[in-house]
Amino acid sequence: GSGEGDSKRLVRFTHTTPTMGESARPPSTSGAASVPAPAPASNEEDIWGQILTEAARKTKDVGAVEKGTVLVLGDRSSGKSSLINRMQQADQPDGASKGVALGYAYIDVFEDDNDDPVGTIDLWQLKGEAHTDLLNFALNAKTIQNAVVLICLDFSQPWSLSESLRKWLGVLTQHLQSIQADVPKALEDRLRVLFQTYAEPSTSEGQSKKKKKKVVNPTSEDVSLLPSLDPNILSSNLGVPIYVVCCKCDSVATLEHDFDFRDPMFEYIQQHLRRMCLAYGAGLIYTSARKDVNCSVLLDILEQRLFHFDLKHRAQLLISSSSTADATPHSATVPSSSSGNSGAKAAETGNSPALFVPIGWDSLAKINMDFQNQNLTKDPDEPFENVIKKPPSLKRYETCFLVLLRLILRLSFPLSSSFVLLHLTSLFVSIICRREQ
Repeated sequence: GSGEGDSKRLVRFTHTTPTMGESARPPSTSGAASVPAPAPASNEEDIWGQILTEAARKTKDVGAVEKGTVLVLGDRSSGKSSLINRMQQADQPDGASKGVALGYAYIDVFEDDNDDPVGTIDLWQLKGEAHTDLLNFALNAKTIQNAVVLICLDFSQPWSLSESLRKWLGVLTQHLQSIQADVPKALEDRLRVLFQTYAEPSTSEGQSKKKKKKVVNPTSEDVSLLPSLDPNILSSNLGVPIYVVCCKCDSVATLEHDFDFRDPMFEYIQQHLRRMCLAYGAGLIYTSARKDVNCSVLLDILEQRLFHFDLKHRAQLLISSSSTADATPHSATVPSSSSGNSGAKAAETGNSPALFVPIGWDSLAKINMDFQNQNLTKDPDEPFENVIKKPPSLKRYETCFLVLLRLILRLSFPLSSSFVLLHLTSLFVSIICRREQ
């Protein structure tokens, strides 16, 4: 059930036509009522009727396939395209979508024991904030009724995570405000119900068969029965489910080796992002397309949210070796935020952390516990950039690189010599930076 890159969706059905020499005429109706048709012709007519009936059924089924929309936002080179290709299980050459401002792909959704798709996920990828005027093609008053927004962040540059997330949440907020007149308030109520009625799947539920369920949308009476929320939770209710996706989570080893990142830093990063997500009722997940970490989990989440399958995956947090000796789940000490949810599985930070925080699972109590596991700051409101700083050595590396690049352009070195100079400079500066650390 995967497509190719940004190509248009193709709907295929078989239309068989009798070959020359075969009779495809319907039975005569003039003066031949009492004359029985020959047996071979009758068989051909039955086959032809079956073909037309099957073709009509398939055409009807194609038109009835439910659709869900996923809008993918994020900086250039944040890992959006690689993530989509991994979920599609498709290999796309680098630069295949170069020059495309709003990319499109799709994924067919199947139930177990059913070869016909029950739905289609339309994947829209915005290629940079300069093209936000195109967002209405992907997310509008019609498609928002069954939509999820993914905001992709580049985990290989953790010092920019908070700024990038704030930027894209601002872009999304501005776009939704532009179509607010056409969007019913019921969507805000639906997101609140989704958040407050979350329940962790049982360990055996993941083994159940994948079947689509009918879901009745909540009414205003249903919302009125819900308990009040903390002012910091869903304070910015945009009416659309959001997942913040930290791509390239396999960069942890590089961050530890080259920039001396340690467990308290990763603890601080996860609790800070979760705190930001809580204000929008958003979920958080770490992925790696290169190592195939959590990509299938994310696809399952999208299918569950858009087509109402059972949730299969339990929440999972990063538990550093310094914070617990046996990686005890948070459920042992932290109560649920809203509905008695059990806690998360534990995941060692390792080389590819597999963090997953579903929409509705998290709470300020759980976040504060993780905040206490780090010793970088005692103030949860301290600016992220003051705690997770861009390494000075990286700044010097970029400065040296840019100076050399300007020199090459000014002096017009031959192309081969330019590559050699750039490579030697890169090697020299990285050695110097490593010695400084």
